Parts: sequence; C-alpha cells; structure tokens
Amino acid sequence: MNLKFLFSTLILSCSFQSFAFEETSFSTSPARGIASESRNKIEELFLWKISDDLKLSVPEEKALSEFVKSQTNKKNKLNEETQENLRQISLAGGDAKKLEKLLVEHRRLLKSYNDLSIQELDQIQKKLGAAKAAQYFVLKNDLTTRLKTLLASPEKPGSPAAKLSTPQVIEEK
Repeated sequence: MNLKFLFSTLILSCSFQSFAFEETSFSTSPARGIASESRNKIEELFLWKISDDLKLSVPEEKALSEFVKSQTNKKNKLNEETQENLRQISLAGGDAKKLEKLLVEHRRLLKSYNDLSIQELDQIQKKLGAAKAAQYFVLKNDLTTRLKTLLASPEKPGSPAAKLSTPQVIEEK
C-alpha cells in the first residue's frame, strides 16, 4: 500500500487532528470499506506502538485499546456531523436566520469535539497514572508531528521513505 495513504489513515483513525473522512452517499462503496479496514489496521499499529513504548501490562493495554477505539468512534461521528453542518452552511445562501442557527450548531459540535480531548486526558491519566499518561501524550504528539512532516514532504525516489524495507518479525523465546 502507499505509505502516505497509510500515514494519512493513521492520522484520521487516531483523531490526532480534526481531519474528517466525509460521510457521503457512497459510504458503502468498496473504497470506503478498504479505507475503514486500513484505518483499523493503522489504529492497531498505533496502539501496539504506544503499549510497547509505555511497557503497559495486559490489563492496561486492553483498557487503553477499548478507550482509544471508543474515543475514535466518537470523534469520527462528531467529524461527520461537523462536515454535514458545514455542507448545510454552504447551501444556506443568504438566509441570516438559518445561518445563525447553523453556526450555533457548529459551535456546539466544535465544543463537543474539544471536550472529547479533555475527557481523553482525564481518562488516560486515570487508567495509566500521571507518569504513563504524560509519556502517552508526548509520544502521541511525536507520532503526529512525524506523520505531518512525512505527509508534507513529497516522497522522492531516493528518499529514506522510499527505501523502507519490509518489517521483520522477531519472535521472543
């Protein structure tokens, strides 16, 4: 698969930023299914990386995984609602009353999205403790920054990204 596509999907699935995968009438198309499957795989890789770096126990890893997946679903739903709201705003034309109502709804959606980030902080700290929660957010930010940098720079034939080899599986005995 295209490396940039995978990293884009990671950003979406982990909801690092408020990028939205717009819900459209072709939501059941094969392309949507492939994107969803890729998002799930990337989310699993993210959770594995976090769990490995933080040296989480099995119960901590399970709790984190369930929470992150739940948060991702909530953020995706809010992103879809926000995109629909923006579509309605663009179609409202000059109707001031309708625009006022849509902007109030847009504000509510943005606030709800931001509240999810606060909930994430609180729940991660509660589940992992202050030290691991701090590491989690630093690692998450680092991964986000790296992905944005990678996505912002075009992939050239001789670049390090183009030279990546297939990962090797190391079995512990």
